[in-house]
Amino acid sequence: MDKKKEKDNWKKIVVILFLIFICIFSIFGILILFLKNEMPLTVVSSESMTPIYFPGDLLLVEQVDEGEIMPFDIIVFWPLTWGLNRTILPFVPIVHRVINITREANFPYYKGTWYRTKGDLFSIIDSIQKTTLYNDPFIPHFCVIGKVVGRIPLLGLPKLWLDQIGGNLLIYMILLILIVLLVYSFLPKKENENEEKIKNGKNKI
Repeated sequence: MDKKKEKDNWKKIVVILFLIFICIFSIFGILILFLKNEMPLTVVSSESMTPIYFPGDLLLVEQVDEGEIMPFDIIVFWPLTWGLNRTILPFVPIVHRVINITREANFPYYKGTWYRTKGDLFSIIDSIQKTTLYNDPFIPHFCVIGKVVGRIPLLGLPKLWLDQIGGNLLIYMILLILIVLLVYSFLPKKENENEEKIKNGKNKI
C-alpha cells in the first residue's frame, strides 16, 4: 500500500509540473496572438534603461508597423549586423528609447523608416559600432522587434540566470525528462516475484 501511495504521489508531482509547463507555453502562445509578435516577451539584461527598467524586468513587446513608432517610445530591436544576415547567431535584443526618426539615413538599399535610439542611463546616442555597420547611428525598421507596451518587474530574473548556464538547452532537457517520467508513471508495473508468491500462496489456501 505504501508503495502504491508513493507511486501515486510521484504521478501527481509529475502531472503538476507538466501542466505548469503546458500553461507557460499556452500563455506564450496567447501573447503571440494578442501582441501579433513572434517574440512577445523580452528580458532586460543591462542597466542602460534605468531608472525606467532594471535588469531582470520582463517586457511585453507589441509588433508595430512603420508610422506607429513615435519619438520617446521605447522599442526592442536587433543590432543591424544581425538584421541584415539572420544566419548569424543573434545578439541580445536591445531595449532603448527612440529619440529621432528619419527616412534619409545613409544606407543605399533601404528607403524605409530609421530610428535613432539611446539608453536613458546614457547622455549620448547609441554608438555606430554597437548597432550598425554604416555611417549613420540609426536602426532600420526591419530590425525592430516591437514597441514595449508593458512591464512585469524582475519576473525575467530566472531567464537571466538560465542564460548563464545554457538556459534553452536546460529547459528542453527538463521538459523531455518530465515527459519521460509522465509516460513511465502511467505504464503498468509488474509485481515483483515475492508479491506474486504471496498472492499465489493465498490463492492456494
